[in-house]
Amino acid sequence: MGEQDDGTLVIRIPGYRGERFDVQLTGKQTITLRSLSRYRGRGYGYIRRFQLPSNAIPNGITADHLRGSGLEIRIPTFETAKSQVFATEAQV
Repeated sequence: MGEQDDGTLVIRIPGYRGERFDVQLTGKQTITLRSLSRYRGRGYGYIRRFQLPSNAIPNGITADHLRGSGLEIRIPTFETAKSQVFATEAQV
């Protein structure tokens, strides 16, 4: 998981060409990721769950299929009081 300059969290899930995914927001603070593809005859994919941080903006979450290399989930966040204090001190 990484973080962009604008505070957006980015999760990149590796995959293979032709893999299909199902991504759902379950509850208010959990993302459920399911691989729907068979991989070389070893049965169906996998399920992963990610707990969202408390400052996540759930209705702004996006998931993009990266052709041949997996999935990218972007989770926008709002500034917390702590980061606002640092920003105010830096301006003085």
